[in-house]
Amino acid sequence: MEQVLYSSRGWENWDVEHKPALPEGMPILIDSDLRFEDGPAVPRPTIVLNR
Repeated sequence: MEQVLYSSRGWENWDVEHKPALPEGMPILIDSDLRFEDGPAVPRPTIVLNR
């Protein structure tokens, strides 16, 4: 598990319509393998914690 700090730098290149509403520097947890689910509709603990 990794913790990163959110940055909106370069958001114009992310293929989204608006700048994300996340505050700058917000900590975000990411699993080392970059997966969000262990199966269909089975979120990993990092997703639950980030919410």
